Amino acid sequence: MTAQQPFRLIVTYSKQGPARFISFNYLPKIIERTFRRTSLPILFSSGFTPRIKISFGSALPVGFEGISETFFITLKEPINLTGIKEELNSLLPRGISILSVKHDESGKKSPERSLYYSFIIQGFQKAPENFPEGWTVLFRSQEKIVLQADISRHPQKMLFDFFGTEAIIARTPASHLTLGE
Repeated sequence: MTAQQPFRLIVTYSKQGPARFISFNYLPKIIERTFRRTSLPILFSSGFTPRIKISFGSALPVGFEGISETFFITLKEPINLTGIKEELNSLLPRGISILSVKHDESGKKSPERSLYYSFIIQGFQKAPENFPEGWTVLFRSQEKIVLQADISRHPQKMLFDFFGTEAIIARTPASHLTLGE
């Protein structure tokens, strides 16, 4: 009898509303507990303290909403994906929702950690007139600003410095944003 090859899923999720205050350090525990409550054949690491084989993309700062974040999870065997998104969403806390579950064919160890993101900022008191070099404003109105920035040059916390901590800042990889959103 031959052992089956592990099988990976790439899961896209959003973290919005009250869930934006859940730290990136605690999010894997929430996801792990959610997957443990399903009937999925989850693959665990070997050793004294087995853990679910899961790998997340870039960390999302506390207070930021994530519109299209990703993680990989490894299963023992291939499965039919019908109804998995709905089952997971019924188990997750308010504000975290699964957007898609797909078979991962990339062979990458973890999701790409993008350095170029789009940010949607709402709820600010007064928007600055000028932005640092490297920030590109895609859309601007009284209620909302959409900009793109390279986070290797400008840390994400600078957005709170510019707009204040009461602003609602949502992040998505630059390649995932369409201006109709």
